[in-house]
Amino acid sequence: IHKDQSDNLWVGTYGGGLCMLDPDEGNCINYSHDPEDPTTISDNIVFSIYEDPQERFWIGTNSGLNMFYPATGSFRRFGVNEGLANEVIYGVLPDNNNCIWLSTNLGICRFNLETFEVKNFDMNDGLQSNEFNGGSYHRGSSGKLYFGGVYGLNVFDPGTIEPVRIVPEVTLTKLEVLGKEVLIAGIDLEEEFEEHPGRIVEFEGDFYTSENVTYMEEIILDYRHRFFSVEFAALNNLQSGDLHYSYIMENLDTDWNNSGTRNYVSYTNMKAGNYLLKVVAENTDGFQSDPPMLLRIVITPPIWLSWWFILLEVLFSTAIVVMIYIYLLKSRTNRLLKHQNQQISQANEALRKSEKNLMELNATKDKFFSIISHDLKNPFSSLLSISDLMVESFNDTDKEDHKAGFKKINQSVKHLLDLLENLLTWSQSQRGRIKYDPVKFNLSSLVQENINLHRLLAEKKGIMLLSSDQDEVYAYGDRDMINSVIRNLVTNAVKFTDRDKKVEIQLKPGEKKIEVSIVDEGIGISSEQLVKLFRIDEKFKSTGTAGEKGTGLGLIICREFVEKNGGEITVQSAPGEGSVFSFTVPMAN
Repeated sequence: IHKDQSDNLWVGTYGGGLCMLDPDEGNCINYSHDPEDPTTISDNIVFSIYEDPQERFWIGTNSGLNMFYPATGSFRRFGVNEGLANEVIYGVLPDNNNCIWLSTNLGICRFNLETFEVKNFDMNDGLQSNEFNGGSYHRGSSGKLYFGGVYGLNVFDPGTIEPVRIVPEVTLTKLEVLGKEVLIAGIDLEEEFEEHPGRIVEFEGDFYTSENVTYMEEIILDYRHRFFSVEFAALNNLQSGDLHYSYIMENLDTDWNNSGTRNYVSYTNMKAGNYLLKVVAENTDGFQSDPPMLLRIVITPPIWLSWWFILLEVLFSTAIVVMIYIYLLKSRTNRLLKHQNQQISQANEALRKSEKNLMELNATKDKFFSIISHDLKNPFSSLLSISDLMVESFNDTDKEDHKAGFKKINQSVKHLLDLLENLLTWSQSQRGRIKYDPVKFNLSSLVQENINLHRLLAEKKGIMLLSSDQDEVYAYGDRDMINSVIRNLVTNAVKFTDRDKKVEIQLKPGEKKIEVSIVDEGIGISSEQLVKLFRIDEKFKSTGTAGEKGTGLGLIICREFVEKNGGEITVQSAPGEGSVFSFTVPMAN
């Protein structure tokens, strides 16, 4: 029970939480624990109540310490996660240094009311027991604090409690090699330690040293025994349970390692060399042992790492290198002579091939330009003949004859324009003027664009132009080149397909490539004409179902663009059975 500065009575209950009684009004307010609300009291079992000068209430419960603001009605909880040794808070007593002292089931805690820092004390600090009792706490007029425990009473002046500044030195207590404890050698092994007292000797499966490991400052380990453990301790009965250890192995570790209360360290597979192990202990007040424990550790190298063995290896290796060098020098001279002869022969052969290729290219060029000249001559001759005829008989012919003449002129001009466009495209590709710019693009969308572009031309001939139903397919290549290929193939398909037939564009995605097929129901191509397709040195001329002219130059451009995009182009056709032009393009990742 606690009476506050406003004469209100605060009552802690055993299971009913915290109650506030207003004697003037006769009201009673109950504060109880709600598992769903962290701002309520942490437990309904209340052991102690203390009001500090700031009118904050500090309430000890069965589940931690609570700080309570009456004005807001909210609680703040403190437990093990905040540093308390235990959450059963029996007594809460203040001192003169803005701290409160808490008796628990695991010692006494000093709690700073301003910083909320916690310092825990237990039997190692002189308590009669770690366990205290409810209601057994009192603050005397002198400022001394009284706490009753299961084995007696603790009385102390909190103003005289000082941090422990002295930490005992750390001592080596045990050494193990390959999982076996190192023992003190008997008289029969004294000769083994005459030159090196710190040497660890293996004898009949056990390991021995010349003296007690506690007094050793250096140990010498064979390379085979570089799997070892070191155990240490700060020998002080009062503080041993509260000490934490840190260590560093110089020449191996780059920083100190905190091992907590673990008082041993193990190392495996260390390289040969000299090391220095340093170990310090630290108490709960943050003071460390000084000086640290020092243990020099020497791991001797194996025979193949000794200086004389390395010197022999160097001399032997040098001799082998010299012999190999002489042999390689002779071999290299012979190879150079042979290689020079081969280069001369290859150069002569390359020169002959270049001369042959040049002659073939010149012949191909002459034939190609002969074909182009002939193809250009025919449209111009037709234009000239028709225009001369129309001029001579302009007044003698009717409108229908004029219309037919103009239609022929229009067809000749279209054919001539297509030929010149294809010739220009082919010329640019041969001179490297068309840049290959691969990107990821929507191939399905590109097909639909070409269908929309050629639909009017197809409808004029009564041809159905369509594409196969397909989810969106993405390709990786030069979009403009692939567009040119599709446009040329669709134009040809419409050109050589009869009225009331159809032309279909099909997409067949594979694992790495997409096959694009333009399938028509046209007049087809004979086997004699098939071998001339895609070849620049063969003259290939054909006439569409509506009298359209074709030179085959567009197919040559298609092949070059497809191959530039890493694909192949093929054709399947027979007279009267239509044609299937297919090419592949890489699929986008």
